[in-house]
Amino acid sequence: LERQGVLMNGHRIAYALGVEVTTYKGKRQVAHSGSTGGYSTHLTRFPELKLSIAVLCNGSNSNPTALALRLVDEIAGPLPAPPAPDTVAMPVAELQKRVSLWRDEATHLSAQTLIESGALRVAGGALLHPLRDGSFLAAAGPIMWQFELTADGKPVRARRRGPDSDQHFIAESPWVPSAAELEAFTGDWHSDEAEASFTFAIENGQAMLKQRPATRELLRPLYRDHFGPLQGGGSVIWFTRDANGVSTMHIGASRMRDMPFTRVSR
Repeated sequence: LERQGVLMNGHRIAYALGVEVTTYKGKRQVAHSGSTGGYSTHLTRFPELKLSIAVLCNGSNSNPTALALRLVDEIAGPLPAPPAPDTVAMPVAELQKRVSLWRDEATHLSAQTLIESGALRVAGGALLHPLRDGSFLAAAGPIMWQFELTADGKPVRARRRGPDSDQHFIAESPWVPSAAELEAFTGDWHSDEAEASFTFAIENGQAMLKQRPATRELLRPLYRDHFGPLQGGGSVIWFTRDANGVSTMHIGASRMRDMPFTRVSR
């Protein structure tokens, strides 16, 4: 159960068979967290310390992982602090070269890097601290970002490397579709697999996804042929084309990748 997975590129990840195998302050940890329907949990085991902790919370706004690690510090501490990351100073002009709108190659979901108070940040997420080796540490880790630039300093690709996954991003340009471009997506779309239908409509110049009886989701253009929810993220809608034009609508979310819908009427 504790044998860690290995990706196709040879990178060993933290995720094993239903548990994550990591370290915390130098101690081997076998753990997993979970949440749904208004509860959140964390179960962790430290074999060297002969210590197991389970945290069960009747609320989705809690942080059971942080609570479990606080208990580890209280019971087994003081544990040595991890070594400080080898961060370096980087001029804002250099940080600016990593600012972009990004499309995840696998999921099509969007991410964005921006400059805030002279520092590089993932929009809605962590500060990115430049390291001596050219990569960036997200907050206190363990997530790492790497950026690929052109010879003249334009962002092209990015890689987000975590303990249990590698994500690859492509730099994209923001998209402001014309009325004619939006009109090409309108109509009713159906998935036999999902047994569901949606209508892509334009109301007052605003793209909208509708589903009977009352679902109305305002959309914002992301990059060419891609839309996200007007507020927040976590889902994406995009369109692909064949020789006759727009042919398929795709829907993706954090735990669903590429559900295709075919047009049944305009």
